[in-house]
Amino acid sequence: MILQKVPQKVFKEGLDRMLKIIDDTDRNRARAKAIVLLNEMPELAEVVGDAAETAEDNLIKTVTGGQVWYEESIRKHLANMREKLSLPGDGELEKLLVAQVVLCWFALSSAQGSRAQKWRPGIGTESADFWDRHVSRLNNDFLKACKALATVRRFPVQVNIAEKQINIAR
Repeated sequence: MILQKVPQKVFKEGLDRMLKIIDDTDRNRARAKAIVLLNEMPELAEVVGDAAETAEDNLIKTVTGGQVWYEESIRKHLANMREKLSLPGDGELEKLLVAQVVLCWFALSSAQGSRAQKWRPGIGTESADFWDRHVSRLNNDFLKACKALATVRRFPVQVNIAEKQINIAR
């Protein structure tokens, strides 16, 4: 669960308030309370509001069928991949792109596994075409994410020292 990554202090202070907001049937009142809580504890938004993390979590649960050991093994593997792809000095854009590369890789690999399971003698042409197109689209997404990360990392860094611009290649 994503909430497990919230720092312990924030978790204890914010959990009760979050649950009350979630249970509140008056959407306007709940929204006002949520805004106040998130302004007081922005760490909650960083974790709970992370759409990429939610997408990864949903994909993992779909692929594993809820098998806890398999889920946690995949989470650890993806975290290791993000660590290996990260470089010292990566900015927020690079971190987002690394996460995208890893998520696209996982989606592609999962689809390839599903396609392999579906390809049995007697598979219909329509089903075979669907899986080929699906894997091909995910492969394109993965390659685009890799290219975006490589492109961002090639941008030179500009430093202005005493009115002189110095370009430093990464």
